[in-house]
This record gives sequence, structure tokens and C-alpha cells, in this order.
Amino acid sequence: TSKPISFSVPLPDCPKDDSLQPAACSPPPPPPPSPSKSFELKMQAYRAYSGRDFAQYIKLCSCALEALDKELESGSRRPYLQAEKGILLMHRASSLTLAGKVHEALQDGIAAVELNRKNLRVRPTEMCIYDMVF
Repeated sequence: TSKPISFSVPLPDCPKDDSLQPAACSPPPPPPPSPSKSFELKMQAYRAYSGRDFAQYIKLCSCALEALDKELESGSRRPYLQAEKGILLMHRASSLTLAGKVHEALQDGIAAVELNRKNLRVRPTEMCIYDMVF
């Protein structure tokens, strides 16, 4: 049997770097914010849409829009919430069109464009429906 080889390497005398140590008085980071009610409703709505339950999707979008209105009244994250409201209105308008509620869809589409001109877009299927109705 052979003996294990051992190395004895002297380490240089380096100064201690305290900058890598956590500060003794630093508070822990704040917990992440809990999702808002409108966000939770929006996620439920998207699950309903994925399951092709458009009636439930429309209902949950309406509830999410009501919750968004309450959040907007409180003044929290106003620009973000305005954009979110416009997106939800456009999505609900699309589902209302699929459900044959074209006039309600048109109202949602107009409201979405009034919130943000970037929501103005035309899809070929919507143009076909528009031609059939008007």
C-alpha cells in the first residue's frame, strides 16, 4: 500500500475583506406584494378562456374590470392599471364578438381605444363580422 501524498502550502497573510459580510443592521428584504384582486380574476378568466368557456370568461373579465376600477380610484400604479384595463376591454370585446354580442363588443372596443390608442387594431375575423352586422 502506498501512503497518500500531502502538500503543505503556506497561505499568504491576506487582509480580511469585511465587505463580503452581511451588514449587521440590514433589514430583511420586503416580501413580494400579494397579487391584486383584479389580477387573480384576470388569471381565472384566462383559464376559462383556455377551456373555451367564453361566457365564464366574459363574466370574469367584467369582475376584473370592476376590481380594476376600484384600484384606479385608490390611485395605485395608475398608468399600469389604465393599460391593463384597456387590454381587458379588448379581450372581452373579442369574446363578446364570438358570443354574438357585437354591439357590446363595439362599446368595449371604443372604451379600450379611448384609454390607449395602441389598442386600435383590426383583425380580419372582426371585419367579416362587422360587414355582416352593418
